[in-house]
Amino acid sequence: MRDSSSHTRNGVSTEIAEAFKARLLAAIPALRDAGAPSGSKKIIQLSCPNPKIPEGLAIWMEGGTVPSLGFGPWQGHASLVGKKAEAGWDGLIDFAGAILHDQLVLVRDGGWLQVLDLRDEDALEELLTSKFCSGGVEVLTWSGSGDRQVGLDDL
Repeated sequence: MRDSSSHTRNGVSTEIAEAFKARLLAAIPALRDAGAPSGSKKIIQLSCPNPKIPEGLAIWMEGGTVPSLGFGPWQGHASLVGKKAEAGWDGLIDFAGAILHDQLVLVRDGGWLQVLDLRDEDALEELLTSKFCSGGVEVLTWSGSGDRQVGLDDL
């Protein structure tokens, strides 16, 4: 008989994926109704209410074992959030919750796009004063209700 940790489906360790999904849904019950297309490697695929973010929110297991998150065209992986697996899991789950609460947003300036954490009250000012910023950005939120153009004069 095989050990359950060795079971895979679509290249994903089912034990790790199920453990991560259980932790995710316990932390963010609103995702319980969000599914993923049949045969997909994604754990969660959620359409965004903001039409400016057609890709929505996706959560999948990168390399079969590393929880990963896509918000619009941006992608992040648990291994970037925390060195230990569980810390990375919690960091990624925190990001997902922040996205759904319009706290982790997409910011566009001309041709580049990045994610910005508005829970850091200095984040927007630091971005706008960066040598890489034109001085004005478009902020895109999950709900769309916080979408706006922001410049230094608006702070």
